[in-house]
Amino acid sequence: MTLPSKMSYGNPLISALRPTQAIVSILCEHVLAMIRSMSQSLRDTDKAKPAISLRPAVESGVSALIEYVERIALLLETFREIFGAVSTAVTTKDVALDTHLHNISGEYDVFSRRVESARLCSAATLKALDLYEHAVMKALAYDPITHFLVFYIFSPIVYHWNMAKYVSECEHALRVIPSQMNTIRYLIREDQRSIRELESALNEMRDRFKVSGLEHVRGLPDDARSQVASVITRAAGKLWGDGQTLRLHMQLAAEDREFRCWGSA
Repeated sequence: MTLPSKMSYGNPLISALRPTQAIVSILCEHVLAMIRSMSQSLRDTDKAKPAISLRPAVESGVSALIEYVERIALLLETFREIFGAVSTAVTTKDVALDTHLHNISGEYDVFSRRVESARLCSAATLKALDLYEHAVMKALAYDPITHFLVFYIFSPIVYHWNMAKYVSECEHALRVIPSQMNTIRYLIREDQRSIRELESALNEMRDRFKVSGLEHVRGLPDDARSQVASVITRAAGKLWGDGQTLRLHMQLAAEDREFRCWGSA
C-alpha cells in the first residue's frame, strides 16, 4: 500500500534541526579542545598557577559553556516527547483525539520554553566567554620585551629548526586561545540563528498536526498507521540520542577541567 505524503509530517522540522545538530556537534568539539588546551596551559605555566583571581573566570566560562550545551541537549530531547505524543495519537484510537491534542500541545509548550531558555543562556554564555578570555590572556601575558623576544625571535627559530612548535605552553595558549574563542563565539551565534529557524519549524509543525491531519492518519489501516508512527519514532530517537551524546561529552569535559586543570592546585 502506498502511504500518503502526509506521513512525513515531521520532515520539515527535522530539516530545520539539521543545521543546529551540525553546529552543536562542532561547538562540542571546539569546547572540548579549548578545555584541554586551557587545562594543559594552566597546569604547566608557572605564571598562571598563582593567579588566584583567574580561577573564577575560568570556572565561570567553562561552566557557562557546559550549561549552554546542556540547554541544547534538553531542546533536542524534547522532540522525543513531542513525537512520542504524536505517535501515540496515531496508534491509539481508543482514546479521544482531544486528549491526544491536549498532550501534544503540552509538549509544544515545553519546547517553546526550552527554546527561550537556550536563547537566554546563549547570551549569558557569550558574556562569560568574554570575561574568561580577558582574564586568561591577562594572566598569561608576557611583559612587552619578553613578548617580542618569544613571539618574533625565539619561536620562529625553534619552529624553523623543528625543535618545537612553541617556546612554551604559555606562548601556545596566547596564540591559540583567541582563535578558539572566536570560533566558539561564531558557532554560538550561528546556533542562535538555527534556534530561530526551529521556532518557525515549530509553527509549521503545529499547523500540520491540526485535527484534520491527525484524523486522516488515524483513519488509515493499521499497517499504514504503524508505518507513520515508525517514521515519527525514529526521528524522535535520533534527536534524543544526539542530546544524550552532547550531555556525555560535557560531563567528560567537566571532569577533565576539574581533575586536570585544578586537581594539582
